[in-house]
Amino acid sequence: MRILHLSLGLPPFRTGGLNRYCADLMQQQVEDGQDVLLLYPGEFSFFTQVRIVRQKDARFSLYKIINPLPLPLTNGISAPERYMKPCDKEVYRSFLKDVKPDVIHVHTLQGFHKELFEAAKELNLRMVYTTHDYYPFCPLCILLDSNGEQCTGSCPEKCVVCNAGRGLTQKQEYLMQSAVYARLKYSTFFKRLRSSQRKHNAKRAQCTPAPQATADAYQQLLDYYAEMMRCINLIHANSEISLTTYKKVYPEFRYKMVPITHAGLKCKALKNDREKPLDISFLGGMDAFKGVDVLFHALEILDARGFSDWNLWLYGADFTELCRDKRYHNMGRFTKENEAEVWKHPNHLLVVPSKCMETFSFVVLEGLANGASVVCSDLVGAQLYLPQENIFRHNDAESLANAIQNYNYNVKICEDAVSMKKHSKAITEDIYRI
Repeated sequence: MRILHLSLGLPPFRTGGLNRYCADLMQQQVEDGQDVLLLYPGEFSFFTQVRIVRQKDARFSLYKIINPLPLPLTNGISAPERYMKPCDKEVYRSFLKDVKPDVIHVHTLQGFHKELFEAAKELNLRMVYTTHDYYPFCPLCILLDSNGEQCTGSCPEKCVVCNAGRGLTQKQEYLMQSAVYARLKYSTFFKRLRSSQRKHNAKRAQCTPAPQATADAYQQLLDYYAEMMRCINLIHANSEISLTTYKKVYPEFRYKMVPITHAGLKCKALKNDREKPLDISFLGGMDAFKGVDVLFHALEILDARGFSDWNLWLYGADFTELCRDKRYHNMGRFTKENEAEVWKHPNHLLVVPSKCMETFSFVVLEGLANGASVVCSDLVGAQLYLPQENIFRHNDAESLANAIQNYNYNVKICEDAVSMKKHSKAITEDIYRI
């Protein structure tokens, strides 16, 4: 089978669960004897129109789009018109005729022109879409409105408010999709630049900036993405959460639910020892939707109950200012280099207190595979692997405190659930050939 993937690119330049999953699935498909291709949004050029160029790669047939649409990532969109510029459809039609894929696996709409999807449909090519986030009907991807409340999606009036003061400028878009940025992304200069941008975004979120675009403009953008989605033959939902959410917006589509995984996971023995202090871990940033404030409040409730023999290990950001006593440990960013340290604790409970609807959440799978116990909010897609007592009501510190006190620590995940080889087979049989 000849499979064309549409994604943001390859790690380490493009990070996050979407890109890791795509790269790992592609690698497994190559090992399975499939013919695998990747098309991704490349850099902008003032000297040419939209075109597709071949890249050198030892593993896959790699192609990039020159002059794609810009990538908002999770920054929001302040100028919708820049994200739906038309292009010559013949560029994509010629490319698809040349590579002749049996199936096109779409991991994101970001950076791709509608004309690509239209060309694929006109050529009667099978297209499937994996629900890594909610970008097709939420420019911020997370389906939370400006008040932190759940959003139903496809609501242009809310998009005006949520995206006010957010989004990249055109210069920032060009820089972050440039070849220079791809080479120097992890240099000190760009690390500081990204840190400064995150702080700037956090400050803007605390005020009420003036809208930069109208509801009509966001309606056009949502319509643009809806037209792209109508070219899809099947939506691959990676959890019941994403299945239910997408069905509310696109009830007429065909769906199949198959949980996801990534490479390198091996099921290890359970490590819990009730005789030792409880080691609680949080892996995430300080964004409000990650729910670290709910965890802090739950720990205060536990202290008031006399349940105080615990340590908290914080990964994902610099939590120095939030470390309240000696039981709080600021461990910095979560990287491949310190990944082994995360799972070494003998009595380990991973808490995933998300306030937004997570389509899956690899960290739940990683915790279980590494022998830790896991509790998560009722908005996390990967809750399907947990018993009810390990699931708490989102944004409810009392419910989380109860889960920490009463969680089931004998939960072990089966090898098949983390096997990328088994997953690749399921994708081929249950998604590509349905």
